[in-house]
Amino acid sequence: MKSRCYISLEASAFGSGSRKKGKDVQRTLSNGYIVRWTVVREVEGSSPEPPKIISRSPQIVYVVKGMKLVLECYAVGYPLPQVTWMRDNKLLKNKTSTYANFERQTATMEDNGSYTCRAENSLGYDNHTVQVIVIEPPKIISKSLLTVYVVKDMKLVLECYAVGYPLPQVTWTRDNKLLKNETSTYANFERQTATMEDNGSYTCRAKNSLGYDNHTVRVIVIGKEDVESPIDCNKLLIVVIVLIVLLFGVLVIAFAVIFCLVQKNKKLDLLSKNSSDEQKDEDGSLELLPNPVVRKDLSQPVDSYLKSDVSLPVYLDATEL
Repeated sequence: MKSRCYISLEASAFGSGSRKKGKDVQRTLSNGYIVRWTVVREVEGSSPEPPKIISRSPQIVYVVKGMKLVLECYAVGYPLPQVTWMRDNKLLKNKTSTYANFERQTATMEDNGSYTCRAENSLGYDNHTVQVIVIEPPKIISKSLLTVYVVKDMKLVLECYAVGYPLPQVTWTRDNKLLKNETSTYANFERQTATMEDNGSYTCRAKNSLGYDNHTVRVIVIGKEDVESPIDCNKLLIVVIVLIVLLFGVLVIAFAVIFCLVQKNKKLDLLSKNSSDEQKDEDGSLELLPNPVVRKDLSQPVDSYLKSDVSLPVYLDATEL
């Protein structure tokens, strides 16, 4: 069972003089210590007193990443002191009078640093500095794929990079057997020349005082004969010929289709033109033909022209009929 330490004290918030006892106050610090004090107030003859921090966090505070961070600071004095917090000598936003805890709901690695509680009034000040260390379980953030293929006699590299605080130790095992190489934080497993014996399951483990993280990789070594196969020239020639024949056939078919479409369009144009000519004849219009036979001798009867072998139309004057 963890033992507890009780510290009892009597503190005046106003200094020396006649005092009247108030209520007892008890507070448990983050390190497990319990502080009890009795608050008294001055009735008459109060005298000024410089600030004094009577409740505070330990000088070193550890907090797990993602957990709540709380730093304690309680001061007495007269006039009542103002309590402020600074981090690495930079003033923080939160401030209050007499009692001020500094809190972070979720601690991050950026919260590492030196925090100072300062209690100050017109007579002086009192400081208390706390070193905050954020700790983190190991986490592997850079790693190889689940399955890695490597050609025989080529270099084999397996990657493993972990973060955490305290810094994790990284080790490699193969088929549950510890390998020789190990280092902290960052460790690549390497083989300058891969062999068929390097086939297997490799595990990277990052470990610190808060826990560990694992990543397992399956290594498959491929023989050169499976990668470099000779080219069969005869098969390649056959493939080229087939491709040429197919290409020529496609071109012939395309040409035939285009030719048929052109001929079809010409026929459609001719039919359309004939239809237009027939429509003109129905409207009573006359067509002028080249080299018409003109009757020069008007004394000759019309019948003689009709009996002639000339097949071209004869244009007559209407008055002659």
